[in-house]
Amino acid sequence: MAIRSRKNQYLGINAHLHSILQNEPGGWSVFHSAHIIHIAEAIDKILPPGYIVAPERSLQIREFDPDTGERIYGRKPRSKRPDIVVYDTEPSAKRAGSPARSPTAPTLTVEHVEEVDDPELYLTAAVIHEMNGDGTLGRAVTWVELLSPTNKPPRAGYVQYREKRIAALRNSVVMVEIDYLHQSQPISDHIPSYPDREDNSYPYTISLTDLRAAPELEAFGFSVDAEMPVISIPLSGEQTITLDFGEVYNQSFESFGIYGYQVDYEQEPVRLDTYRADDQQRIRARMQAVMRAHQQGKDLEQGPFPIEE
Repeated sequence: MAIRSRKNQYLGINAHLHSILQNEPGGWSVFHSAHIIHIAEAIDKILPPGYIVAPERSLQIREFDPDTGERIYGRKPRSKRPDIVVYDTEPSAKRAGSPARSPTAPTLTVEHVEEVDDPELYLTAAVIHEMNGDGTLGRAVTWVELLSPTNKPPRAGYVQYREKRIAALRNSVVMVEIDYLHQSQPISDHIPSYPDREDNSYPYTISLTDLRAAPELEAFGFSVDAEMPVISIPLSGEQTITLDFGEVYNQSFESFGIYGYQVDYEQEPVRLDTYRADDQQRIRARMQAVMRAHQQGKDLEQGPFPIEE
C-alpha cells in the first residue's frame, strides 16, 4: 500500500518528487511555473517601498511543449512583428521625384514579417524593479531564476541562457539562480559539480551573483533532507530583503495535491543511483521515518518526523 502525504515529509527539497520531475517529460516546467510565482509572491510581501516584483519572461527556454508535453525541436515562432516601419510625417506634402532608374524585379514575393521568439517557449522568472518617481516601472535590479534542465550544461539551451545571463550581469543586475536539479551540472564552473562527485558539491544550490562592487558569486549549497537556506538578497545600494526559501518551497509542494500524490514513501526515488551514497542513506532514513510514523498511526500532515539514529 502506497504511503502518501500532501505535506512535504523532507526537511528541505523532496528528493522523491524532484527525481520524478527530472525524469518525466514535461514535469519540470509545470512545477517551475508554480514555484516561481510563489517566490514572486513571497518577495512581494517583503519588498520595501520603491520596489516592485513582476513575473516576467525568463532568460531560459522551455524543453517541452506546455500543452502536449512533447519535446520541442525547432518549433517555428508564432509571434510576429514588423522589422522596419516607415511613417509618413507629411502625408499631404508633395515630394521630389527620385532619379530615373528602373526598379529591380524581386525574385520572390512573400508576406514579410520578422519571426521572433514565441513567448510560450520561455519559462517565467521573478524580476525586482525599482519604481521611478512618477510611479512607472523602473530598471530591473534583481533577477531570480529557477533553473531548468534544458538550460544547464550540457543541454541545448545552456549557451543561450549563459549569453543572456552575462548580459544581465553586465547591466548591474543581481542574479539569484536556484538549482534544485541534482542530475545536471551547475551553471557556473566555480560551483563544484554534484553529478561528477566533485569535492564540496551539493545536490541543491542557490547562487547569488553581484558584480556591482566586486566580482562575487555566493553559493548556498545544501544536502538531501537538510533545511533550505535563508538568504539576504540585494536590491539597490545597500538595501536587501531576506527570503526563507524553505517556506516558499513547502508552499509550492503543498499547494497542489498532485505533488504529494506522486510521491510514495514506500518506494525509492527513480534513479536513486544519481544521488551520492551519503544522500542515498539520508533518503532511506527519511523513508523509514515516514513508514514508522504511518505504522504508528500518526497523522503524516504533522510531519516531517525525527530520524532515529
